[in-house]
Amino acid sequence: MEKRYDVVVVGAGPVGGHIASVIAGQGFKALIVEEHGEIGEPMQCAGIFSSKVLDIVGSGEKVLNHIKGAYVHSPSGKRISVLSKEEKAVVVDRAGFDRDVISRAMDKGADLALETKALGSKVRNGHVETSVIHNGEKATIESKLIVGADGVNSDVAKWFGLPSPPEVLPGYEAEMEGVDIEEDRVSIFVG
Repeated sequence: MEKRYDVVVVGAGPVGGHIASVIAGQGFKALIVEEHGEIGEPMQCAGIFSSKVLDIVGSGEKVLNHIKGAYVHSPSGKRISVLSKEEKAVVVDRAGFDRDVISRAMDKGADLALETKALGSKVRNGHVETSVIHNGEKATIESKLIVGADGVNSDVAKWFGLPSPPEVLPGYEAEMEGVDIEEDRVSIFVG
């Protein structure tokens, strides 16, 4: 792993991968730092999101279902049906989607450091110094910019005193096989 980059991106999800792709595509040296050993594993977030994400990031070949509506189930057992004529969301193979986005960033020249944990970052002498553990050894990477693409509880945001989100709504996902479903709808259980 090199010690100097234009940009260090912490987090190898779709946001980190897309940002690194754009940066590397402009000719800058970008490094994506990911603490896990495999892209998309363990899955950190569900594989359903706005169709607009595909307009920005691409990877439409990983779409499993096109969603036009939902069944919203209340705690009392009542169900509301919502349906649109237009696609509102897509369900994707999330691990495959993440791998595709990272692969495109690497095709444009971004470097990827798996099993690399970012420990802290600070601005010093006009550049950013990010401490990491890579292959069991501590190292410092110098860059002009750091991007925190490390999720809703971003360590990068904390290191620079940025505010936490005012509210985080937890959600749970279940992946099931052999169930009869309407492929253009999702079921949402609230309460």
